Amino acid sequence: MHKNKIVLNDKTYSYIDVGIGKEILLIPGWCDQSDDFLTLIKPLSKKNRLLVPDLPNFGDSKTNELFEEETHTKFLSDFLKKLEINDPIVIGHCYGGKLALQLSNQVSIPKIFLINSLGIKANFTWLEHVLLTLVNGVYEVTKDFALMSKVQSHWFKSMLKYGGKKDFWNYANKIIYTECENLDKIKSKVTILWAKNDIMLSNSYAKKLKFKIKNSKLIFMKGSHFSCIINPNIFARKIQSLMND
Repeated sequence: MHKNKIVLNDKTYSYIDVGIGKEILLIPGWCDQSDDFLTLIKPLSKKNRLLVPDLPNFGDSKTNELFEEETHTKFLSDFLKKLEINDPIVIGHCYGGKLALQLSNQVSIPKIFLINSLGIKANFTWLEHVLLTLVNGVYEVTKDFALMSKVQSHWFKSMLKYGGKKDFWNYANKIIYTECENLDKIKSKVTILWAKNDIMLSNSYAKKLKFKIKNSKLIFMKGSHFSCIINPNIFARKIQSLMND
């Protein structure tokens, strides 16, 4: 699928823009990129306009910026402003979900769909997280080798590329061990879609996240951490049906 280029603050970023209809911003997770979500983009773009950026430093957005939540959130805000997108529906996977919650403090977002998302403090160490990621990666690859081996390779390439940078690891810890600001004051309608066999983030984590976000809805679904791209039609149908609620 073709990637577009956009210049923001003298830096060039890549993104996918496909479909016609209601604008949906899909935010990839940590070390992931827009291409990883093609299987989910395709069914959702049949009735909607999908905007899927490569976050700063990831994918084809080779911008060499600091790894900071503020950097990524500001990028998303500027991205929407430059494209004149108002009141988008936002979907965020894992770290992308945490960014969606933070973005709602700056941009009007009527509905947010969190897919196995971060957002509250995790109760495991960084080493445990890396091990869980490795185990999860092996598990996901067995589900769909051709698809998930590519996705996992993107993750590991980013880890190898940036692993020597101190701010990368400082921010990686911040992602896991800090909670989003003002979760109890979020005005967006939030639906948490949770693949219940996620090895990385437990079902109890999902329940705690729901408790923190006022008036949010939690829906458990079949599958594991990347089930939204292994079984995309199930997630696409669920999101489409809830968009009009």
